[in-house]
Parts: sequence; C-alpha cells; structure tokens
Amino acid sequence: MKLQKSFRAGLKHKLKFVVYLNGESLELRGGNWNNGANAGVFNLNLNNAPENRNNNIGFRCASDPVAISQSDNLGTGLVSSYSNRVGIGNVSNGKLVQSVNLGNTDTYEIWTYLYDRTLGNVGGTVNSNVAELYANGEAITTEYTDMRSTLGSGWWKLSGTVVGADESREYGLLVKTGKTVDVDNFTLIKQSATPLSIYTTTAYSNDKVASWPSITTDEENIGASAVLYQVCTEDGSTCESNGIWKYYDGASWQTASNTTTHANTKLELTDTAMAALPVSSHKLSSKLSLPPTEIIQSLTH
Repeated sequence: MKLQKSFRAGLKHKLKFVVYLNGESLELRGGNWNNGANAGVFNLNLNNAPENRNNNIGFRCASDPVAISQSDNLGTGLVSSYSNRVGIGNVSNGKLVQSVNLGNTDTYEIWTYLYDRTLGNVGGTVNSNVAELYANGEAITTEYTDMRSTLGSGWWKLSGTVVGADESREYGLLVKTGKTVDVDNFTLIKQSATPLSIYTTTAYSNDKVASWPSITTDEENIGASAVLYQVCTEDGSTCESNGIWKYYDGASWQTASNTTTHANTKLELTDTAMAALPVSSHKLSSKLSLPPTEIIQSLTH
C-alpha cells in the first residue's frame, strides 16, 4: 500500500489522496457515524475489508430545522370560533391532509377557505405561491376565489375536483415554504342524483304539549341550496316505513311523496304552520334532506 500526498502552490492548496489497495482493505471517505471532529471531508479510513458491513458506515447529511407548526386559534375561524393555523419553515413545503377511502371512482369537489397570515402579506392575495389543494401525493389544479367582500377581510376559497378511488388516499392542502395560513371548513363532496336524508327514529314526546312551536334549527349549509325538512307526529321509524312524513303547503299539512318539492325550509316552518300540526299523539319527529348536489363525503376543520 502506498500513500501519496500532493500540494498545489499558491494562496490555496488542494490535498489529494491516492491509495493503492492490495485487496485486504477498502477506502472509506468522510468518517463513520460515530466519529467526531475527525470525520471531515478529508478523512481516510482503511480499517475495513471490502466485504465489511456495519451500522456506523453511511452518508451523513444535515439541514436547517424544518419548523412546521399547527394549532387551533380562537376567534379566527370562518365557520366556527376556531381556525387551524399552519406555519411552514424555510426548508420545504408542508401538507395538511386527511386519509379517506371514497370507495368509488366518482368525481368529487374539494374546497377549503384560507387566510394568509404570512408576515408581509397578512390578509392579502392567496395563490399557488401560498398554498394548493392536494390529493393522492401531489398538488392539484386549484381555483382561487376572493371572498374578502362577502366573508370578511382576508378569506379566499380554494376549490378543485378529484377522482375517487376504492383505497385510502390523502386529501388536503399543500402549504408552501415560509408561509403561515389559517384554514377552515375543509370539504370533500360528490354530486348525486338523489338527496341524502336523515331522521329521528324515536320521536320527541311530551304529554304536556298543547301546541307545537316553530322549529329552531342550527344549519351549516355548505352549498347554494337550502336544507329541507319534513315532520311527523309518530316515531320517525314508523313515519319512514309507512310513508307518512308531512310538509306544510302554506295552508295545511299534507302527506309528502318526495323529499324535494314536498318539504319545507326552516323559514317556512313558522309559528302558524306548526300550530296547525296535530298534537293528539304528543310526539314529534323530523326528517332533514340535503339537496341532490350536496352529499357530504368528508368534512374537516
């Protein structure tokens, strides 16, 4: 084995190692994982045979801290009191996702609302330099709608479409390097030809009821169409199996034959309408229908 050193004259010098091996040792550069200050770029290790394997041999790399943060922030939400604040460091993009198995290959709409909190652009324009919608391992085509005039200063709607799959995939948001954003009302829905209905199987019952007051509802309507209601004076399971749900036609209560035209909005269920509903059973069940284009598949905040 021969070790040769050569130097280049001048202000800078270059150190060069030339190693001739006799088949008994293998040259390693850069040191081992367990080396300290002697593991520099010019380190030369001739301790090991060519077939040697060890967990302290390997490439070592370093980077600045990734610095990803996430928190719920009171008083900053769009739909609720809270928003999800996500801060990304200066190393790489970060993603906020949920794993969902949609179970089919239908086309879904995906959207969320976003407020840029990045220093220098607080409440400003949101575009692909700030964040993009994300699905199945990559950013997707995203439409940016300025909602500041209708929803309040700073809010933008990010929307797009994805094709579902019968497997778990990640859907969410890709936030860009160095950005801090508030995220709220993340929604994944599909278009459908039939409405989605839910109802109370067991009625509210009170023997002391003399008349029914107007119905108070707490809706979070994610689309343009209204949520529709039907009522019944029996247990909901009985109303459903016997087809005896009722709607108010403006003058009296009628038996409903569908959940679209034979239903009422919450504004139509007034004191006058409810006072006309019989109370002899002292029971009240309700049925809620989402319009045909608004079947919720996944909703996260």
